[in-house]
Amino acid sequence: MLTPENIINLPYSSELTRAGITYVSRRLPWLSTRKSGSDFDKLRSVVAEKAVELAFRRYLVSEQVPHQAVESTSFTELDYFDIALGGRRCNLITALISRKKDVHKMQGNPELILGESGLVPKDRFVTAPQSTEDIFIFAFLSGLVMRRWDQIQKAHEAGQQHYLFFPLPQAWSQPTRWVSFGSIALKSDNSETVKVELGGQDFRRAFCSEELNLAPRQRVAAQVDYHAITHLHIDHAPDGTVGVHSPILDKTVLIQPRQWRNLWVYGQQIRLVGYLPRSEYLNRAKHLPPGSQVIQASGRTTEQYLTLPVKELRPISDLFDRARRWAHR
Repeated sequence: MLTPENIINLPYSSELTRAGITYVSRRLPWLSTRKSGSDFDKLRSVVAEKAVELAFRRYLVSEQVPHQAVESTSFTELDYFDIALGGRRCNLITALISRKKDVHKMQGNPELILGESGLVPKDRFVTAPQSTEDIFIFAFLSGLVMRRWDQIQKAHEAGQQHYLFFPLPQAWSQPTRWVSFGSIALKSDNSETVKVELGGQDFRRAFCSEELNLAPRQRVAAQVDYHAITHLHIDHAPDGTVGVHSPILDKTVLIQPRQWRNLWVYGQQIRLVGYLPRSEYLNRAKHLPPGSQVIQASGRTTEQYLTLPVKELRPISDLFDRARRWAHR
């Protein structure tokens, strides 16, 4: 059984959020196949996952915990490496606690996490082909998010960090024919010049992006030869429409100010709470149907999960000790 003393606290910095956003921007075509691109709570959860993963890797290095880099099991991440401890691949499962009342509650009483559940999404980790020797490591990230447009405007006026993001429809991000989109044109009806980042893929399906300065009501041509466009990012809260047009698709997308969403996660505290071997977790966990109330993200599950009380996990320090013994055998 876990105790509050078993929880490992990791510091949080804004660069962790930025790393998570970079991951989402580059992987959006593949994320959209398992997550709705319009569901920003899910996209923010991915930002949180990658932020915690980077913090975890840095912690292993700083604490001199022996670990190995192993090739990812996902065919969409052939250039990405997982972490193994004691020769066993680790799956880091991150729960983002983003509702203000829950964040404040956890700040004063971190032991309350022991009364929560360690949730594992069935489609990602349970039904996927993985070894029974893999390890699930559970982490909680306390961090606020901004879902309302008035909050975004206030953040901009106060000079707070934010990242306004708009994922394009499937016809643009996952076209049925892999051909050039032609000369992409952008135009803005904002009252002042805005900087817009365009992200997508070229003919090799490699990620590519560029930044364009859009003066009011002036047409600007993109320089990259896009075969897919996944998203737009604007540098500050706009007061007018931004449009993007492809002559090959014969389509125009008009983005109204309130359609931009803030992808930034205002992380405060990472807590590594415990672990279990994958096989043991699957044997002991119970099914949690969609619509169940949870502390993570928006407060209710939108897909099927397995669940196990956090207090029934094993201490992370035991896993690190095992890794050290394995390295010296």
